[in-house]
Amino acid sequence: MTTEIVKTGAPEPLTIAAAEFHAGGLINQFSGWANALMRVVEAKELFVVINSKKYLEFEAWQLIGTFDHARLSTDDVVEVLDNGEGIGYMCNAKILKDGVVIGAASQMCGYDSFPCRGREGTDKRRAAISAAQTWAGSKALRMLYSAVAVLGGYGAATAEEMRVTAEPDHSAHWCEPHQTNWFKRGRMRNYAHPIEGTNEWCNEPTPTVGAHPETPQDGATIDAAASVPPPTPTTPAAPAQGSLCRIAEHGGKGLMLVTGDPRPKHPIYIKVDDRQMFDRWCYGA
Repeated sequence: MTTEIVKTGAPEPLTIAAAEFHAGGLINQFSGWANALMRVVEAKELFVVINSKKYLEFEAWQLIGTFDHARLSTDDVVEVLDNGEGIGYMCNAKILKDGVVIGAASQMCGYDSFPCRGREGTDKRRAAISAAQTWAGSKALRMLYSAVAVLGGYGAATAEEMRVTAEPDHSAHWCEPHQTNWFKRGRMRNYAHPIEGTNEWCNEPTPTVGAHPETPQDGATIDAAASVPPPTPTTPAAPAQGSLCRIAEHGGKGLMLVTGDPRPKHPIYIKVDDRQMFDRWCYGA
């Protein structure tokens, strides 16, 4: 009978060369995911702009997870009680790959959060559950795959997190009456925001196409640069007599004169109305 000694414990550390090779493979993989992500996100507008930075919506984070063959589970939802009274719902989201949990996060949506505003009874509870699942799921995916978003040029945080924590951006899409930002996400056709305490939304006004500024009142000044008419197009100067010339057809709309070397870097094309004018310009005829 022989006894075999099996060595156990932590695996041998990678050499520098092996570590660099492994890291390079991950970077290439994540870069490929980021390029694919950008094409879909920009085409479908799965982002929100906050403080001049793009942040990914929940559907975009889900897409990154599918690149890794990972599945998001948001079934674990419980009501949060305060002194026996329900104040919202908490979701514990998990990311699974091959049946193994590889990431997790928890988020709560209270009944006083904006998804629940203006809702009562079952509608309020349903809104809180749905929002908690979305927020927890996007956070779990962000904690695992934020590097892919950054490689694609997007912010590392989720759109849902930024809506809560970001300072109001007064530079663009700012609603002065309600002191908040209009936003656009998912299938929204225009920028808008929910009006607190109601079921209504406030839509950003659409600028009128082709609108002209009002006529200045007496004593008002007019921008001199804006009143200057555009320059009148001038006919190009004819080439010097005796220069090398050739003619080419131009869509059946007359002749084009090319001056300079037979293969010039910057040829000059001048429309010629008739052959007589061409001969006169080229040969002084």
